[in-house]
Amino acid sequence: RGAADLAHYIEQLSGAKPMLVDTKAGIDTQLSQPGPRLIVGKLALDSKPALKEALAKAAKPNPTLRADATVVQHVGDRIYLAGNNDDAHYYAVATLLNHWGCRWYMPTEFGECIPSRPELKLGDLDIAYGSPFEVRKYWISWNGSNDGQAEFMHRNFFNEVLVPNGH
Repeated sequence: RGAADLAHYIEQLSGAKPMLVDTKAGIDTQLSQPGPRLIVGKLALDSKPALKEALAKAAKPNPTLRADATVVQHVGDRIYLAGNNDDAHYYAVATLLNHWGCRWYMPTEFGECIPSRPELKLGDLDIAYGSPFEVRKYWISWNGSNDGQAEFMHRNFFNEVLVPNGH
């Protein structure tokens, strides 16, 4: 989901339509060729094992519920985007999109603010971050629309972790 969103927003930002490759044969072919590559999720962790160490250092120590951590690294012609869980893989994508100026102020396209960037620049991008908060939630009251809520939450680093409680 993060890789698909990344491709979508790169096209919106720059007009360039990146190829999304999600098969083993396609990935192996693409990684063997020169040129810029965005490597997302578990594939990034497998391709560059040092990312796991960066994630471990960034993650909140001794979490009660769950610690989310992300890493975004630009090395040569590769950009690695990964997290320590599936949600955090997406947060790494959102980190890069934030770097390029993308913002989501409300759910659905209505709340998107996507700038026009004919050229996407990275510089020396090396970010490892772990939220100090384990629970990060966006809530709509009982009579509001939930349209686009899941996407909005991921793009803004919220999660579905709940504190066990009752009345």
